[in-house]
Amino acid sequence: MTLRLVKAEHRHAKLVAASMRPRDVQEVMQGWGCTPERGMRMALSESYYSRTLFADLEPLAMYGLAPLQVLGGQARLWMFCTSAIDRHPLVFCRASKRHLGDLLAHCTLATNLIAWDDAPARKWLEWLGAEYVGHVQQRGGRPFRQFVIAKKHRPERAESCRQG
Repeated sequence: MTLRLVKAEHRHAKLVAASMRPRDVQEVMQGWGCTPERGMRMALSESYYSRTLFADLEPLAMYGLAPLQVLGGQARLWMFCTSAIDRHPLVFCRASKRHLGDLLAHCTLATNLIAWDDAPARKWLEWLGAEYVGHVQQRGGRPFRQFVIAKKHRPERAESCRQG
């Protein structure tokens, strides 16, 4: 299997939408009040960074970042996945972890809402290092909660101070 990560294009929205899992279609429609294809097109038009991940010729996911605060480096992270991630879970997880650093090179904090009743998605986000903030809120009759993924700052090696 060959993985390809390419700049997301509007034509990818139709491909991804056609093979989304029913629970993901429902999440978009309940949480955002639109079809997945329309949601992806809107997200793409607002984004300064977006990619589509393919396994051979099959799309696994399309994701990106839309600005929240230009000066603060905060972005709205969005992702639309296909049923192919259920057939290739390890491939998807490894690719997610590998490309997280590239994503966070474009912002210091990424956030959005997740369907709180989607346990596999929550587990995946936690594995990537996400934390949850705020309270569960209802959107379209479904519970959602905000997640954040922040760039990890590695402290420089401390040098000892010497008194003269």
